[in-house]
Amino acid sequence: MTASVGGLQGVWVDLLNPLNEDFSISHKKLSTHVKTLGAKGVAGIVMFGHGGEGQAFSGSERLEAVKQMMAHGVAGKDILLHVGFSSLMDSVQLVRAVQPLGLRGCIVTPPLAEGSITDTGLAEYFIQIAKKHPRRRGPALPVFAREGWADRPEAQRHHGHPAPVTRCIPWVD
Repeated sequence: MTASVGGLQGVWVDLLNPLNEDFSISHKKLSTHVKTLGAKGVAGIVMFGHGGEGQAFSGSERLEAVKQMMAHGVAGKDILLHVGFSSLMDSVQLVRAVQPLGLRGCIVTPPLAEGSITDTGLAEYFIQIAKKHPRRRGPALPVFAREGWADRPEAQRHHGHPAPVTRCIPWVD
């Protein structure tokens, strides 16, 4: 049985990123890896999540990798992109940059922080991304948040309007 969570079904793989000797992404090897996963029945890919050491790559590197995968025949609907950065504006800029590409969605996880961070502070981070999320014609780009965060009252409303960050996927720590 395949469960649907946030509109996703099947197995979505958090990709490892093959690197060249200069530590740049080997787009050719990554493309081959993704095609192999697709042939084995994987429903979609998560690019630059925690398993793929996403925090080690800049927004421009992530964007270029997505464009390379699409140029090699991977459909945008089969890609979830992790856009979480400690910098709020870096996250927002990447969401805006991929908006026209037709991805299945973006994943945002809480920013890395030293010390304790409050629930209100984390909710505010997601609210700010939602407020700055582009609203263009056509289907909205889903932004997925860690399970539980998108459902919190603080994340559901900002300035009296529903926030677009309303979907979530399960997260296993």
